[in-house]
Amino acid sequence: MFEANGMAAQRDDQLVVVDLGSHRLRVAIFDFSDPDSPPEVIGLRAVPSAGIRNGGVVDRDAAGRALYEAMDAAAQMADVAPNRVTLLVNGPSLSPETSSGTVGLAGEKVTATDTERALLVARDALSQRPRQQRLHEVINHYVFDGRQRIRHPEQLGGGRRLQANLMGLNMSRSAVTNLVSVVEDIGLPVEAVVSSAYAAGYGALEERQRRLGSALLDLGHQTTTLSIWVGEELHHVACRAEGSWALSLAIARGLMVPLAEAERLKREQAGAVVEALADESVEMQTLGLRPPRILNRRFLAQAIQEPLEGMLQWVAHEVTKTGLAEDLDCGLVLCGGGSRLVGLADFTESYLGVETRRARRRPVAGLGSMLADESGDALAGMALLHRDDRLFAVGGAPKKAKPKTGWFSGWFSRA
Repeated sequence: MFEANGMAAQRDDQLVVVDLGSHRLRVAIFDFSDPDSPPEVIGLRAVPSAGIRNGGVVDRDAAGRALYEAMDAAAQMADVAPNRVTLLVNGPSLSPETSSGTVGLAGEKVTATDTERALLVARDALSQRPRQQRLHEVINHYVFDGRQRIRHPEQLGGGRRLQANLMGLNMSRSAVTNLVSVVEDIGLPVEAVVSSAYAAGYGALEERQRRLGSALLDLGHQTTTLSIWVGEELHHVACRAEGSWALSLAIARGLMVPLAEAERLKREQAGAVVEALADESVEMQTLGLRPPRILNRRFLAQAIQEPLEGMLQWVAHEVTKTGLAEDLDCGLVLCGGGSRLVGLADFTESYLGVETRRARRRPVAGLGSMLADESGDALAGMALLHRDDRLFAVGGAPKKAKPKTGWFSGWFSRA
C-alpha cells in the first residue's frame, strides 16, 4: 500500500496522472492554483515499465511494483500525498463508434432542452457492448435543417429538425479493469479513466490544428495510435499493436545484430530517408562471440523501409475509411518517441503526399520541460483537459473549404 508520511494531502486544485505505458511508466502531479498561468508540473517520475504489454496488464504484481516506485518519487518531489488518480489508457482494443439522434423542433428557436433531447437520442443509439467500456462520448457536431457542422445550435431559428452526431470511444472492459486494478493495488482510487489518444490531441496539437483538421500519429514503443480531429473535436481513433519497436526488430533481423544493439542503432544512427543519411560507416555489435563489424549507415534506413511503409499504409486506410480526408487541412502531425526518427516527417510527406510535421507541445510550467519524452504529450494534454474542463465539452465547427494538401492523391493511392 502506498504511504506518503509527512506530506500534505492532495488538494482539489491538484491532479495526479498515471500513464501505464508499455515502455515507460509515468506519474505526473500538476498544480492549478494559479488560474492565470499554465498548469504547473510539481512532481514527475518515469521508470521502466514492467508487467504491461501493448497497453494491457500481463503481470499485475510487477506493474504494481513499478507504479509504486514512480508514485513514491513523484510524490516526494511534489511534497504531496496523492489520494486519487486519473489514469491514461491505450491499446489495440480501442474501438470508436458513431451515432446520431434527430428530434423535431416546436419553438421558434433552438433551446438547450432541444439539444439535450437530440443528444439523448444519439446516446441511446450508441451500442451497449457488454465486453466494452465507454471511455468518452464526444459531440462531433449538430445538423440543423440540413445545415452541417453546427457547433452551437442554440438560438438558431426557423428550423424544424435538429440532429446531434456523437462519437463514442470504447475499450476492452477487461483491459481497463486490469489497468485500474494496478493503481488500486497500491491503495489509490481511480477517479477517471482517459484515453491517451484523447489527451495527446490537446498536448500535441494547437487549437488551430484541431479546428482546421489534423491526423495525429502517436508512435509509441509497442503501439501506434492514430486520432483524427476536425472542428476542434475527436472524430476517430485507431490503435495497432506495433510501434517503434518493430523498427528495432527489422534492424536486428536484417543486419543480424542483438535486439539491444538494434535499439541503440535505431535511436542514434538510423533514419527514414536513405539518401538523407550521411554516406558514412558505423560500427555495430554482432550476434554471439563474433567481433563487431562495420556497415554503411544507409543500410539501417533500408532495413526499416518495409515496417515504415506498412505503418503508413495502415494510416492511409484508417483516414480514408472515415471519409474525413478532405477535412484535414493541417495534414498529419507526428508525436511520440518514434517520431524522433531522423527524416520521418520528410519520408511520410513524400510517401503519402500529405503535409507532415512534428508536434509542438502545448505550454506546461514548472517541470514541464521534463515531459519531453514519448508520453509527454498525453500527460501535458491531460493537464490542459482538466484545466479547461474539456472532458465533457460540446464540439463541432462550420464546414470549411477543401484542403490544399494532397490527401486524395496520397491517402487514396496508399490505402
